[in-house]
Amino acid sequence: MTPREIAAARHAQLLSAMEPLLGDPRFDEFLKAVKELKEQAVELAIGHDTVKSDRATLASLGEIRAYVAILDIAENHRMQIEMEQDRRIEEHASAHES
Repeated sequence: MTPREIAAARHAQLLSAMEPLLGDPRFDEFLKAVKELKEQAVELAIGHDTVKSDRATLASLGEIRAYVAILDIAENHRMQIEMEQDRRIEEHASAHES
């Protein structure tokens, strides 16, 4: 598999695991914690000790990318669900107008 294919497979796996959790208040709390962890990782990444070490810089960037990926997948899926709900509402309204 190519790196792009591996990334797509991981993305699909994460999305599949998240799908049943969306809308659950506990999952919303989890996403809030991930956002806070991402902010902390960004602050750490720009710290003097991290910047002066290539290895620490790469580790920090990888951590930030992981948090961003989780948040992006959840947000994109949430938006898709909302768009699908809006489409169904419009279809339902159109059917009753006819």
